[in-house]
Amino acid sequence: MKKRIIFIALMLLTFCQVVFAADFELLTVKTRKSGIDDFTEIMGQIQNNTNKSYEIVMFNLNIYSADKELLEVTPLIIPNFPKKSKKSFKDIIQIVVPKEALFELELDTTL
Repeated sequence: MKKRIIFIALMLLTFCQVVFAADFELLTVKTRKSGIDDFTEIMGQIQNNTNKSYEIVMFNLNIYSADKELLEVTPLIIPNFPKKSKKSFKDIIQIVVPKEALFELELDTTL
């Protein structure tokens, strides 16, 4: 019985995260070569379209080549994300991101 309840709880948690994932929007992403060889600086903005404020939101930023080959997955942590607001992010990753790269925001966890 306990295994069944845990399974159902995990399924509901997964469903809630899928629903919430559509409520966060990747507005902009810019890249530039870092001063260190083979590193790229990534900057952008994420919109919280929900009616809920979050203490912490964790995302994965998926980076694809123009032919949709996954190049990199980088975690993003956004603290204090108020409802209906925009937050900026900045990270440095250890690959050279091509100019024609595609970006996808994937929700990981909310607190």
